[in-house]
Amino acid sequence: MEHIVEDKLNIWLRAPSLMGRFKLLALDLDETVWAHPDISATRPPYKRVSRDVIIDVHGETIELRRGVRETLEELKSRGVKLAVISWNDRSKALEALEALGLLELFDVLVIEPHPHKDLMMSRIVEWCRERGIRVSEVLYVDDSPLMMEVVKKAWPEVVGVVYGLELKGFEELREIVLDP
Repeated sequence: MEHIVEDKLNIWLRAPSLMGRFKLLALDLDETVWAHPDISATRPPYKRVSRDVIIDVHGETIELRRGVRETLEELKSRGVKLAVISWNDRSKALEALEALGLLELFDVLVIEPHPHKDLMMSRIVEWCRERGIRVSEVLYVDDSPLMMEVVKKAWPEVVGVVYGLELKGFEELREIVLDP
């Protein structure tokens, strides 16, 4: 049954009516952009040890998911706006994004120390509306089905996919956002 639901979602996401229609990609950070459960639990300063890996002062590793950098760079070069929507300590998240060389790619950063992603999404929606981007042109990616449910309840027009469940990786995400 799980594969049937997954196959139907993949068919729906790749429908010609959705391909290329997204003008803003809103990304969670923990367990979505990077393979780390909680950047707020780390201790800066961060040291870059490779292109896609940083460590904190205790040697804890924060590694980008495969394809994140390439996907973000390509989407940005094609005019897709990029946003962060994250329940985290803002200064630590910003410092980690800077250390990884990703900070400058994002157009809007909503990083707040509370779990109310519906409120965070309202700030992104407001930013979009000021720039002529419709709510239905926002694609939201988060690893948490609960956070996805909260956002979708408040903003049913936002298209949302759960990383690791409905979306297997950033290469797949790039295909969904861009025209075939």
